Amino acid sequence: MRERDEALWSSRYHLRLADKVFESTLEGIMVTDANGVIERVNPAFTRLTGYSAEEAIGQRASLLSSGRQPPEFYAELWRALREDGFWQGEIWNRRKDGELYLEHLTISGIRDEDGGYSHYAAVFADITQRRLAEERLSYLATHDALTGLPNRALFGERLERALSRALRMGRRMALLFIDLDRFKLVNDTLGHGTGDKLLKAAAERLRDSVRKSDTVARMGGDEFTVILEEIGDVQHVAQIAQKLVDAVGAPCDIDGAALSVTPSIGISIAPDDGRDPQQLLTQADRAMYRIKQDGKNGFRFFTQDMNESTHDRLRLEHDLRRALENDALTLHYQPRLSLADGRVVGVEALLRWPHPTRGMVPPSEFIPIAEESGIIVALGEWVLRRACRDARGWLDAGRSPGRVAVNVSARQLLHGDFFDGLLQGLADAGLPATALELELTESMALTGHAQAHALLQAVADCGVSLAVDDFGTGYSSFEYLSSLPIDTLKIDRSLLRGPVPDASARGIIRAIVAMAEALGLSAVMEGVETAEQADFLREIGCPQVQGFFYARPMPEPELRKWLAAQAAGVAAMMCPAMSSTRSNTTSGACARRASSRV
Repeated sequence: MRERDEALWSSRYHLRLADKVFESTLEGIMVTDANGVIERVNPAFTRLTGYSAEEAIGQRASLLSSGRQPPEFYAELWRALREDGFWQGEIWNRRKDGELYLEHLTISGIRDEDGGYSHYAAVFADITQRRLAEERLSYLATHDALTGLPNRALFGERLERALSRALRMGRRMALLFIDLDRFKLVNDTLGHGTGDKLLKAAAERLRDSVRKSDTVARMGGDEFTVILEEIGDVQHVAQIAQKLVDAVGAPCDIDGAALSVTPSIGISIAPDDGRDPQQLLTQADRAMYRIKQDGKNGFRFFTQDMNESTHDRLRLEHDLRRALENDALTLHYQPRLSLADGRVVGVEALLRWPHPTRGMVPPSEFIPIAEESGIIVALGEWVLRRACRDARGWLDAGRSPGRVAVNVSARQLLHGDFFDGLLQGLADAGLPATALELELTESMALTGHAQAHALLQAVADCGVSLAVDDFGTGYSSFEYLSSLPIDTLKIDRSLLRGPVPDASARGIIRAIVAMAEALGLSAVMEGVETAEQADFLREIGCPQVQGFFYARPMPEPELRKWLAAQAAGVAAMMCPAMSSTRSNTTSGACARRASSRV
C-alpha cells in the first residue's frame, strides 16, 4: 500500500514538473491531434503568435499559415511526420495581427499504446531578427555600405562568371574602370559628408545608365567598375561609355549647391584584350590612367602601347629613386617681385631632374609618379633641406632674395615626422624660420582636418610663413580661409587665360586680390607672361607677381648672378626671361620698367 502511494505521489510530482516546464519555457509549444487540430498551447505560444489559448484550441495548425510556402511544402512535411514522426526546419508563419515571422520549428510525433502517432508536439522559436541580422552581415560582406553597390569581393565573383560565360558562348564582354576627376578636391574642401552624398549620386547615375543585367560596383574611394555582358561591338560600348560620361558629369544638387565631378573611364574588352579577370582589370585601369593624362572627362579603350607606357613609368620610378639616393636632383629658383617697385621679395624652389639619358624630365612627368609611389615624402625632405642650405648661403653672401618658398605635398604634410623634420632642416642649415615659406595647394590647406589645422598653426608659430598655392580653382570657404595662419595667396596661373585676361578671369582675379587685402594677406599672381597681363595686375593693385615675363626658373649659381645684377640695377638682367625671341614691343616695355627702377 505504501509503495503504491509513493509511486502515485512520484507520478503526480513528475506530471506537475512537466506541466511547469511546459508553461514556463520560452519556446512556443503547440500540441495537436493526429489530424493537426490544436489541443494545447503554452503561454509562449500566445506571446509569439498573438493567439490566446481559447482562440487557438480547436483550430487547425494552419491557423498560422503565412501563404509563403507552397502546398507541396506542407505535403512533404506531413509525409515526414506520418512516416518518420519527425520534422525540423524553418518556416514562415503569420501572427494574429498579420505580421509575418520566421520560426525554427521542430515537430515530434507522440505514439499511442498501439504504436501509432496520436499526437504531435511542435516546439518553435522566432528567429526573424537573427535571420535579418545574418542577411545584413552577408549583404555588408558583399556590398558597399555607402552606395549599396556590389563591393570589390562581389565584383570579382561576377567578373569571373561573366568572363566564363563570354568565353563559353563565344561572345564579347566589356569591363569599364571609372575614376571621378578631382573628387578629392570636393572631399577635402567641402567635407566628407558632402563627398559621400556626391558618391551616392554618382553611383545612382551609373546604375541607372546601364541594363539591370550589367554590374556596377564600387571598388573603394571614388573608383567604380561596370561589367557589360553580351555587347554587340566596340561602337556599342563607346556609346554606353559616353552615356556614363554625360550622366555622371552633369551638375548635382547637394544641399542646395550645384556640384559636379567628371568621370575618366578606361575600357578593356574580352576576349580581345585578355582571358584573365585580373588582366582585364589591370588593362582597364591603364586605359583609365591614359584618359587622365589626356585631360580627364572621357573614355579610352585599352591598347597595347599602354603596356609600354606602364613599363616606362616603372622604369622612371626606379630611376627617380636612384637619382634621389645619388643626389642627382637639382633645384631651380624663380623670383617673386613686388609689382610696385620691382623689388625681389622671394624665390620659389622648383625641383628639376636632369636624367642621364632622357635629359631634363618635366615635373609633370615625375611628380605624379612620386605621389603614387610614396617617394614624394623623401623628395620633399630633400627639397626642403637643399633650399634651406642655399638660402643660408645667400644670407652669408649678402644676396638674400627674401623668403625661399618650398612646395609641400599633402602626403608630406601629414607624415608623422614632418614638423620635426622641418625644424631639423632649419637647424642644420642655420636658417632663421622667418626666411622660409611653405606653399600648400588650395585643397590641402582648406581640408578642415583638425590635425592639419593644428600642424599649420604650429608651423606658423615657429616663424615659418605659409602660402596657399594655385588659389582660385577649388571650393574655398571665406570663413575657413580667414581662420588659417596663412600669409600669402598665390593665384592660379590658369585664371589669366591667354595673353590678355578675358572679362570673367579679370573679375575673378580682381575679387581674389580684394579678398586677400581684406584678410591682410599678400596676393601673388603666378604665370605672368605678357606686358598686357602685367598692366592689368598693376591696375587692380595686385601687390606681387611671378612668371616668365619677369624671370624664368634658374639654377642657384645663375640666380646669384641675377640677384647681383638686380642689385646693381643692370637693365639687361632685369629684362623678362632674358629671351632673345622676345618681341621688340615686349623688350621695350621691359627696358622702360628697368630704367624706372634704376
